[in-house]
Amino acid sequence: MLGGMEVATRMNARQFRAMADRCHELLRVAVRDDVREQLRQWATDFEAEAEALDKTVDRSGIGKARALQD
Repeated sequence: MLGGMEVATRMNARQFRAMADRCHELLRVAVRDDVREQLRQWATDFEAEAEALDKTVDRSGIGKARALQD
């Protein structure tokens, strides 16, 4: 479950990084401190997920090039 919704397909590292980037973009325009803090936390979480997926792919022997195609 991600944000209360089931994810229909597995997300790859590139998608998590895109979500982290979007959070960083929104940080530039967010006004409220609580919103800014939440965006920072989500960006950190999404980057950590991407990193974990990269490590999983590296250990499985698939290779990054194939993982990025997903």
